[in-house]
Amino acid sequence: MMYTLGNSFSELEVDPGTNLLISGSPMTGKKNLALDSLAYGGNDGDGAIIVTTKDSGKHALKEYESRLETASSPVGIVDCVSKQRGMSARRVDGVEFASSPVDMTGIGIKLSEFLQ
Repeated sequence: MMYTLGNSFSELEVDPGTNLLISGSPMTGKKNLALDSLAYGGNDGDGAIIVTTKDSGKHALKEYESRLETASSPVGIVDCVSKQRGMSARRVDGVEFASSPVDMTGIGIKLSEFLQ
């Protein structure tokens, strides 16, 4: 089975387990490109895991879900900013919290939990 990344990637297909890094200059739409590609798969029922390093998990979840045609796609968010900024880490379905963007152990644990 191959995964299609959507119109932004000219229907490019990748193997399961492929890691993609989207990089570029500030303000070039990298986040939108990534969310659009994840939502493209989400509209086919594929799951997604998003790690936030600038936005709260609740905000990232809202942005992702706004791109879906239906809200039935499984999604997990690892929020790396709310605790660091002293924001309330209120429980939201699908959102787990790491202490900061540099807490690689905490992020890895939360990612593993979502993958299980």
